[in-house]
Amino acid sequence: MENQFPDDKREERHLYKALELLETEKVEAMLQKNGIHRHTKVIKHDFKMQSTKWWMAAAVLLIATASFFIYVNILQPNPQQLADNSLCTVVDDYNFSYRSSSTDQNLAEFQKAFNTSQWAVAENNLDAALTATAVTDTNALMNIYFYKGVVELKQNNFNDAIINFTPVANFTNGALQKDAVWLRALAHIKNKNFDAAKVDLISTSQFKSWKKAEEAAKILKAIGQNS
Repeated sequence: MENQFPDDKREERHLYKALELLETEKVEAMLQKNGIHRHTKVIKHDFKMQSTKWWMAAAVLLIATASFFIYVNILQPNPQQLADNSLCTVVDDYNFSYRSSSTDQNLAEFQKAFNTSQWAVAENNLDAALTATAVTDTNALMNIYFYKGVVELKQNNFNDAIINFTPVANFTNGALQKDAVWLRALAHIKNKNFDAAKVDLISTSQFKSWKKAEEAAKILKAIGQNS
């Protein structure tokens, strides 16, 4: 039985292409000259079937590429997106409560500004409170530094946020120590410093009973998948 396709497929495809350019008789003569002895209708049918296979292969490749893009960019967890989700709840998570017994009016003004998202005003109030706070009042200083970090986060000043969170994170057994480590991790992520973020996220994930530990574990996993 005669072989329907010669060994040189490229040459045959070039010849088939002549169907679009030449008259049927000329095409048949050209094909016969090149050792293809089939009727033009048969050749057209074969070429159509071959073209269909090429288009199907191209479609499969396109679908596979699109699926991979969707998975990587949409379905797969993204550290930046997860960090943004966590940052959305910062004000509710750390709602500042002013103690009426305090003599520092700046903190009372800070509470108003903080709860109404007036970040620049809140920052100025904290700076004034920091100046008025005795250097020996460590707990009060750590509290101010922590909220300065939060305010810087809300203003997308991530480097400044890290600077303010660091003394609180280093203050052993401080009331806000683990919170400062967690928020510093988010600031590192927003700065795309994933190595530094991993250190803080690992520390945060150790507090198994804390809600933020679960969020930290998710971000750690996402960083691993995207690295």
